[in-house]
Amino acid sequence: MRIGYQAFLALAVLISIASSSGTTNVVRKGSSTKTTKSQLWRADLQFLLTELPTRHANLYHSISKDEFLRAAAHLNQQIPNLTDNQVIVEFSRLTALVGDGHTGLFFPFDDTIPFHKYPFEQEGGAVWQ
Repeated sequence: MRIGYQAFLALAVLISIASSSGTTNVVRKGSSTKTTKSQLWRADLQFLLTELPTRHANLYHSISKDEFLRAAAHLNQQIPNLTDNQVIVEFSRLTALVGDGHTGLFFPFDDTIPFHKYPFEQEGGAVWQ
């Protein structure tokens, strides 16, 4: 099952926040603290790890829970060494481990996430985007 629309929006917002700068001022109860981009990406990862099992009917049908969590832990360790684009690709790779065509991260193609969309032409002239 796909990540729900609200969860997708929340993830998209978190990703856009994380990709905005190296550090971000986060205000909590009147105080301002610096949050690094890595901390924001790690919060996004934790959100994903919390939401996927609650939204998927059988998340571990193609991969064991331990394997999935090991892959997530490896990504968590790598986050400080990755660019924003690389983190996004690794998030997509992590969701692909679920092993079905219904689970993944579906990003809007806009300025929030700097990926490009390329049209592909199918035989007969139909264009896939």
